[in-house]
Amino acid sequence: QILPKLLLDIMDNSYHLTKIHYCLQQLLNTSSEQNEFWCLADVVLQMKDGVLHAHSLLLSSRCLFFQVALKKEWRTINEKGMAFINMNDISSASTGSMTCILKYMYGVPYDEIFDNISRSQETEITQFFLDVLELCDELNIECFKNYVESVAVRYISGETVVPILI
Repeated sequence: QILPKLLLDIMDNSYHLTKIHYCLQQLLNTSSEQNEFWCLADVVLQMKDGVLHAHSLLLSSRCLFFQVALKKEWRTINEKGMAFINMNDISSASTGSMTCILKYMYGVPYDEIFDNISRSQETEITQFFLDVLELCDELNIECFKNYVESVAVRYISGETVVPILI
């Protein structure tokens, strides 16, 4: 019942150029709350530590990496008919870092993207932000990379960087 309304809102707002970012956020929120919604997701992102699902239209329109990866010549289709992107070779690709990038792509406000990060030590937080930065670089998402740099600088100090380098 809520899904058709969301899809109609996205279509309607895209024509009128209003509230499209809000509709995309609702799409992301709804998809993470209702497992059956993922049947509408048509991309599987495989990372070393798990799998995420997303929508090819959104991925390819927001990121050149995914635009190329989802072209007919390059994409792999899994047994369920979904595009499959294996990101295991990208060392910084984890479900945590990719979730933050998906939040960015789905229009979640910047100040809410990192809300669910739970790291106990500042060294872990610093390493997480460095991984997100590296993934942004791999995926060529400059705008979000600039924002992540501004957030990461708050956590970088001699105490947090030295253990990472050792």
